[in-house]
Amino acid sequence: MVLKMLVRDFGDHFQLVLQPDHAEVSGQIAAAWRRDLPVSTEVREALDCAATRHDEGWAVWERHPRLDEHRRPQIFYAVPLDSLLSSYRACVDVLAAEHPAAGLLVSMHVSGLQRKRYGVMDASDVPPVSELRPAIREFVQAEEDRQATLVNDLGLDESERWCAYRQLQVYDVISLYLGLSDLAAGESTTIPPPPESLHASDPQGPKASSLEIEPVSEPWTVRCDPFPFGEEPTRLTMRRRLLPKRDWGSEKSFRADFRAAPVEEVTICVRSSSSR
Repeated sequence: MVLKMLVRDFGDHFQLVLQPDHAEVSGQIAAAWRRDLPVSTEVREALDCAATRHDEGWAVWERHPRLDEHRRPQIFYAVPLDSLLSSYRACVDVLAAEHPAAGLLVSMHVSGLQRKRYGVMDASDVPPVSELRPAIREFVQAEEDRQATLVNDLGLDESERWCAYRQLQVYDVISLYLGLSDLAAGESTTIPPPPESLHASDPQGPKASSLEIEPVSEPWTVRCDPFPFGEEPTRLTMRRRLLPKRDWGSEKSFRADFRAAPVEEVTICVRSSSSR
């Protein structure tokens, strides 16, 4: 069993953010976002739910963290493929049974992660299903078949679901940045604009623009340009563990240290680029 978590090396210790805690930050970002997305109330509610709960399928695994080949806490993208795909599948199963529209968006999310997020973040070429590795191809095909069934059952508008899917990726990427970056060290990032094709069937959609996030000298404070939230400043909370480094002789000893590490809740303040 594995723990899918965000791991950041801070020299003498690791910062660990569990994947469900990362998703909780995504949900806070969704809740704070301006209410101007060109989607129905139903789709917006599904998007907010998907943002908050898109990693619930990992809850079973997080009890048993593992070390990687370098004897470091295993980061989420290094999880063995079989465990990765089965947990992604569980993320959809858990939510689709309760909230089918949100489950649809999470299904698009987990299959899209195998196909360069369907090109909605940087207009990169989307790999055909036929070119994927056999296990990944089987997983993606099953999820895309599930999506077709859910779309038919729900009767959702195609432009709305793709707009919501792209927005879910934005929330996910911002939350990943906040969980993996050393904000005090001045690491910044730019979330790219959506490709033109994403809005081709939606002329009333938002103008394409990139979103730049950069830290400032004040700890746990970042600026966004353009500012996407309805209230300034926007404050987000994130749960993390700080784990002092040592030579773990076994995964059992690492797990003991992990479980003993206190959970800390930090507040991240998000301001506009024009604020001082």
